[in-house]
Amino acid sequence: MPAPNTELDRRVTAAASERGYMSREASIVSSDHSARTIELAFSSEVQVERDGWIEILSHEPSAVDLSRLNNGGALLEDHDWKAQRGVVERAWIDSDGRGRALVRFSRTPQGEALFTDVADGIKRNVSVGYSIKSAKVVGERDDGTDIILVTRWQPYEISIVAVPADTTVGVGRSADNNQGQRKSRNMSKVRSADAANADIVTAIRDAMTAQPYRAHTPVGAHQPTGLIPTPTVRSVILPLRATSLTGLFDADGKLSRTPAGTPAGQTVRLSGALIENSRVARAGAHVIVRGDSGKGIRFDNTTDGIAFERLPSRFVSVGAMQFYPLASEDADAPLVPLPIARSDIEKNWGSAEIKAFRIELNRSAFNATTTEDLIAEVMTAVTLGIARAADETLLTAAASATPSAFSLASLAAKDLQISDVRALVGANANGASIGSDGVLRAAGIPATLTPDVPGTLIADWSRTAVVVGDEVTLLFKRTSNNGKLEMSGWLAMMPVIPDPTYIWSVA
Repeated sequence: MPAPNTELDRRVTAAASERGYMSREASIVSSDHSARTIELAFSSEVQVERDGWIEILSHEPSAVDLSRLNNGGALLEDHDWKAQRGVVERAWIDSDGRGRALVRFSRTPQGEALFTDVADGIKRNVSVGYSIKSAKVVGERDDGTDIILVTRWQPYEISIVAVPADTTVGVGRSADNNQGQRKSRNMSKVRSADAANADIVTAIRDAMTAQPYRAHTPVGAHQPTGLIPTPTVRSVILPLRATSLTGLFDADGKLSRTPAGTPAGQTVRLSGALIENSRVARAGAHVIVRGDSGKGIRFDNTTDGIAFERLPSRFVSVGAMQFYPLASEDADAPLVPLPIARSDIEKNWGSAEIKAFRIELNRSAFNATTTEDLIAEVMTAVTLGIARAADETLLTAAASATPSAFSLASLAAKDLQISDVRALVGANANGASIGSDGVLRAAGIPATLTPDVPGTLIADWSRTAVVVGDEVTLLFKRTSNNGKLEMSGWLAMMPVIPDPTYIWSVA
């Protein structure tokens, strides 16, 4: 596994590291017998099905790190590191959105044999080994499988293989005869925002026309003899990880303050927009969307988008093991507590708090715009509200843990750097000020304002999490005959703070 630059990189590459690398197939383009070289296409943006998700590799120049291939990368046979058959002379991303390379074969008998098979068209296919550095969810297939766009990745070996999987490249297939086959980042089978909003619009219209009673006509009777109560409430359940939004959010989930047209095909997941607009997530806290399987998805905000990782049902905070000098060979080190704290998410989920809202939609709200546009705006408000509720859940729990007073000495004692912590400044603005550089700080620590706690908290937020239920339930109920509708919704949340000693307060 490559050395990552951030904690996010380490988590995103976890799935790939189990196998050492991910791989996908491509094919050979042309050969030069005298120079013993082959030009080949080793990658494209075609979808590849992985264990639990669909993967698309971004081929933007900034997304692909070709340094290892361009520094004498190995040409292997069938991904066998003991079977190097040549070297990568040069690798590049072509204008057709494919990764291409010029490789030179060795003069060993094995290299000669493989080059002959390739040049004769016997072995036509190529596979690339690569590591994932960051990715984001861009949609979902009809069967519920996540579609993941890999936004940063590094190829580090190319192999000649027998069986291809990526059929958009092949022997002699150049950019010209493959035009139109390059895949879009947002695939056609993503469940669209229109589909989610349509469910809500249908529920609203049903609620507006729902009758509290239905007439009952007994068998043999010609006229109704009574009225039977019927439910007038309509409900919609929205899975956070499967619901897409458009409208006021951009492709990365950031809120656009002025409504604008949404580019065709652009979608953003409700869960992604939630994390992008959560202050605690931006400070480094993990937001875990709990799944039915007892496993969750951890989303993190980066400049590259929302990255994800399948998680077990426990959240663990690990500190550094302290080593002590020994006075003699026979002396023992001091006995200290294990620097590991954990929280069992599934075991504690019964203590999750239900967060809810209730609003009234009157006739003037519906008359001001179309029902579809109104619902898109309401869902924007709901998404921002979920992010705010997640912040409030974690910050309230952090403040209730009676954190000790902050000092630089307390950071040093925890083996932390200034860059490891972030301040969240509440309404009292304790210790907060704006420096001459225009940066808000509290006790010298870079800070963000929040309305969810009165005081100021400083923490290594990466050691905390908030677990959010996978589904948001929305209810719609007609409250009058003049077009008023009551809308309410709720979901469950739970703070996770395995070790509160990494949280401090500022007076």
